[in-house]
Amino acid sequence: MRSTKTMREIKFRAWDKENKKWRHGSDFLFTDSGSVLLYDIEEGRKLPNLTGKWREDEDGNIELVQFTGLKDKNGKPIYEGDIVRRHWSGGKPEDQPVVFTEAAFMWGEGKRATGLNGNWAEVIGNIYENPELLQ
Repeated sequence: MRSTKTMREIKFRAWDKENKKWRHGSDFLFTDSGSVLLYDIEEGRKLPNLTGKWREDEDGNIELVQFTGLKDKNGKPIYEGDIVRRHWSGGKPEDQPVVFTEAAFMWGEGKRATGLNGNWAEVIGNIYENPELLQ
C-alpha cells in the first residue's frame, strides 16, 4: 500500500542585517556548533564555488527564518516573519506577523494568535523590510 503523505519542504532564508538583504539557501550553512556561515558572493553570481568566501556570523547579523510549508492565496511562499493580511468577512483587513510559537506557525501573537491558513492569507511584506505595516 502506497502512503498518501507527502514530505514537508523544509527551507530557510536569512535576513542579512548588515547588508539589508535576503540570503537564500545557497548563501549560508549551519555548522555543528549551531552558528551560521554566510557566503559572500559577487553580485549576480549564483555558484558559490566560483568566487567568494565563507565567514561566520559572529556579530549576530543574520536572522534565520523558516518556510512554513504554506503558500498564500496568490501562491507566494509564507515564511516566519512575513506580515500576512487576513480579510475578515464583513470587516476590514487585519495585518499580523507570522510567528513560530508552541511548535506551530501562527498568525499573530498572544491571545490574537490563530492557526495559519494559506487559503485566506496574503503576504504583504515582512517585519525586516516593512515594519511600518504593523503600526
